[in-house]
Amino acid sequence: MSRYYYAAYQAATALILYRRQTPPEDRGAWSHADTPELFREHLGIALRSSHSKRRLSDNLRTLYLLRVDADYVSDVTVGEKAVEAARKMSGYVLKVVEDVLEEGRE
Repeated sequence: MSRYYYAAYQAATALILYRRQTPPEDRGAWSHADTPELFREHLGIALRSSHSKRRLSDNLRTLYLLRVDADYVSDVTVGEKAVEAARKMSGYVLKVVEDVLEEGRE
């Protein structure tokens, strides 16, 4: 679960950095709580649909919550369905970021 979240988180961070944003001076990166909304804001014209932007930021937020549960909540069992859902959410975030970055190179 952690790897799926961090893959999506790093992809979102890469996009935000690509959009020439800098993390707060007192930190090396944006907080996990702030990143989904920043990600949504910096998808910009790459995704015109507000629904798609919301879906991406919601995926990132959900992945974070799943990671926290899996890593820190001892009475939570992460089942196969949750792992598969996380894989799909993470893959979607990675694909969109890859597409946005590829469009920027053209």
